[in-house]
Amino acid sequence: MVRANCRVQFTKADIEFLLSAASKETRARVGARSDLNSFSIDQLVDDEHVFRQMYSHREFFRVSPHFFFYLGTRWCMRAYGLDDRDLADYVASILCAFLRTEDLYRSSISGEQFVYLVDMVEALNETSRYEDIFDHHAHIGNYTLFLVGIFPDYLEYLSTYKRRLITRHYYEMMGQTHYKMASSHEVARKEQLDEILSALSSQFIPVRRALNRLSIQYLIFNRSEAQRTYLTMLNENEWDV
Repeated sequence: MVRANCRVQFTKADIEFLLSAASKETRARVGARSDLNSFSIDQLVDDEHVFRQMYSHREFFRVSPHFFFYLGTRWCMRAYGLDDRDLADYVASILCAFLRTEDLYRSSISGEQFVYLVDMVEALNETSRYEDIFDHHAHIGNYTLFLVGIFPDYLEYLSTYKRRLITRHYYEMMGQTHYKMASSHEVARKEQLDEILSALSSQFIPVRRALNRLSIQYLIFNRSEAQRTYLTMLNENEWDV
């Protein structure tokens, strides 16, 4: 189960990077190292100097994946008016969770991996255990958001050049639907995920656009300049209609 827990997993190296990369003004505002708390760490993370130092110079080897993805997710989501830190934390946790392909493709009891969305939905329809129903709904939401957010060129290629009927819009609809269903589940309330999952359902498209920005401009390094320009134009010109 994905939880919004990137910030609680920041390492000593992450804090050291924050203190070294933040502006003098921010460091003065948060006070001494011994006075650091969750609020002051949030202030350091939101310093533009920290983001620029990390992503412009690609210094990801200095920090943990939890810090790296939270910093980028938080920055890009704020650019689209999404200022909820817990929401950014959950989305960053999705990126961390899917670092391994086997975690992206849900496995069945038999060990078979579900590569396609239709297979995941079929597995959900065959699930009888109440707690597992939530898990499937949440995973489908996370899976669709990850694909349309981080790999927009792949879905664009399939729909434009391969003429696939299942387009990005279908993935968005599925993500919104399954996040909504997951948010109303008792497990979501028990794990205090109901508000986050509900927000992901209602704000799926701006969150997707924020992840597109993160992917296009900062994460996928082997894209050509022409590819980045094309995808950026699609994203910034309301690639939603």
